[in-house]
Amino acid sequence: FTASQYWIKFQLKSSSTEIEHYVIETARPITNIVALYEIINAGEVCCEQLSGDGIPFDDKAVKSRRSMFRITLAPDQVHNFLLKVGSDGEMVTVPIKVWKPEAFEEFDANEQFILGIYYGVFGFVALIFTFFYIAMRDKTFLFYVLYVLCVALLQFSLDGFTAQFIFPNNPYLASHFLLFIAWGSMLLVMLYDKYYLQLKERARKLNRLFNGYIIFALAASIGSLVTGKWYEITFPLANVFGLVSLLTILVSVFIIKRKGYKVSIFFALAYVIFIFFAIIFILGNLSIYENEILTNYSMKTGAAFEV
Repeated sequence: FTASQYWIKFQLKSSSTEIEHYVIETARPITNIVALYEIINAGEVCCEQLSGDGIPFDDKAVKSRRSMFRITLAPDQVHNFLLKVGSDGEMVTVPIKVWKPEAFEEFDANEQFILGIYYGVFGFVALIFTFFYIAMRDKTFLFYVLYVLCVALLQFSLDGFTAQFIFPNNPYLASHFLLFIAWGSMLLVMLYDKYYLQLKERARKLNRLFNGYIIFALAASIGSLVTGKWYEITFPLANVFGLVSLLTILVSVFIIKRKGYKVSIFFALAYVIFIFFAIIFILGNLSIYENEILTNYSMKTGAAFEV
């Protein structure tokens, strides 16, 4: 987690006998600023290309939710590049993937199809439980619907779609919305579990603890809309608080069951699965566990299974 800017120098050489066109995919979609420069004769830097969610979407070098750049490589010639990445407190990773344009388009089309199904699941669940709420007027269902929508929007933001479709011309909101919705999802899951487990009637100490968590998450979500040191701190804090709150929910389930109340096994199992995947995601964010595919997709998988 960092609010610094980093410069990376790298070289590419084409083995082709003809001029080749490629696209480079690099930092996460939620990285604030990503800029690519080519170093030409006598060390002159030229051809600035910009990406990241800290600039308007129309100003991006490649109109994609990802951090993408177009490059041209001459045959048997070494090309020198400088890459600048900067964040406002979020984790920074800098893979450098060189794609043939047609290969990337095929990959992207397949991934878009899978993501369409993924977000469709969340939309379907939210719709079904909205009908439950209308029919039964139980606000537990309402909290669940809002939580599901928040989780979907969180993943939507991590994938770069928020900057593309919701706030394309407002980089400030595109950047801050991710943290706001992350804290909002934690706030709503605590509210949902508090009412689902009926803590006010069954465990008053736990109810007070949950109230404290809810107030803290509310304050953090509001704080995420401002800039400064607090905003930077809330990124790692969100990861820690997310894990602590999930573990608290799981412990609460066992306490309620020990008191003799019935709790659905599916309710408990959902959190066990989600915690497992959340731990992988958080360990990846803290650079303790380094596996790009597992880290990037663990939270998506865990959230889908939980919902």
